[in-house]
Amino acid sequence: LAALLAFFARWIYDHVESYQQLQKTGLSTRARRNDFLAAEYFLRRSGGAVESVSGRALLYQLPSPDDSILVADFNIALSAQRRQALRQWLKQGGHLITTAPRFDVDDTNNTLKQMFTIEAVRNDESKKEKNSQSSVMMPVKFSDDDESLEVAVDARYSLIYDEDFYQDDAAVIVIDDNIHLLQLDIGKGLLTVISDLDFLKNDVIAKNDHAYFLWRLLGNADKNWILYSNHSPALWVRAWKYNAPLFLSVMLLAALLFWSLWGRFGPILQSPQQSRRNILQHLRAVGRFHWKQDRAQSLLNSHRAALQQWIEARHPPWREMTDQQRLAWLSRHEQIAIESLTLALHSTPKNEHELIQAVSVLQQIRNRARTQTKTQPERTDYANRPSR
Repeated sequence: LAALLAFFARWIYDHVESYQQLQKTGLSTRARRNDFLAAEYFLRRSGGAVESVSGRALLYQLPSPDDSILVADFNIALSAQRRQALRQWLKQGGHLITTAPRFDVDDTNNTLKQMFTIEAVRNDESKKEKNSQSSVMMPVKFSDDDESLEVAVDARYSLIYDEDFYQDDAAVIVIDDNIHLLQLDIGKGLLTVISDLDFLKNDVIAKNDHAYFLWRLLGNADKNWILYSNHSPALWVRAWKYNAPLFLSVMLLAALLFWSLWGRFGPILQSPQQSRRNILQHLRAVGRFHWKQDRAQSLLNSHRAALQQWIEARHPPWREMTDQQRLAWLSRHEQIAIESLTLALHSTPKNEHELIQAVSVLQQIRNRARTQTKTQPERTDYANRPSR
């Protein structure tokens, strides 16, 4: 057997060869969520520090002025305090790369227009061709490059800004009288606005000179930030990210709450055999059930109510007596201690012994009263007598 296994292993080693084959599996979840994931990988492999984020926290808490920020779409409303912080960050050396909102956006949400008078417009030539998806090559030449780079931008949109305000502080790239790239010097920093950033998305960044243009545009920033979406994550995502122990505690408490609703403690009792019971067993089971529900308080209350109704029918002054007078009257006529009467008529039994004692006293009073009623002639109704 060992020789056979050795021969088989040797045959596999001589005739089987491993190889690698690339297969397209479609976009991953991260790639579907982040249109600039390929750009992030390219910048990281080029030796730069880069991080992709979503939400608006990055613009609320700006990074170091030595970093650069690429914002996919700047349709974000910033307060006056945050706009001042962004301008100060640019003056200290920060570099912001973004595109103006290309759709109808309220001026209160158009931060670029409020701060820098920059906005995107739709070209008149493209309005005539509503189904046109053509792009135009934008030539870009850096100062230390011999040749111009070719970047494909959407021909349907362009930029406008207040030329008189910036004058010599602005650098523009114009194609057919339409501005597609605008770069402003703001203090020590730069603001680069492009008519669209679709050429940096996952499916087209490898075409033309898109990747190289991005690498040159970012320059020598210490770290590059890519804000690929300004939508805030879901509440449960933020709860898990920032306070996972609290999130787990809430889930555990919810599980314990649902478990407690079952209302069962201890082992499950086996169902008794379905046999016929006599009347005593039935009464015993009913009594045990009522004792578990309210410790037979309802039974005691019914005895008290029946006794009080029976005494009121035969002794009308009972209605006007106080509790102390009633106890004294019963103790005198029935020869029963006041403590026992108090337990039977007013107190709540604390255990089975007190309950049995209270019911015994009540039953004793009714039995004596019934005996006296049978042996004595019926008296005249107290209601027809004049009051004393």
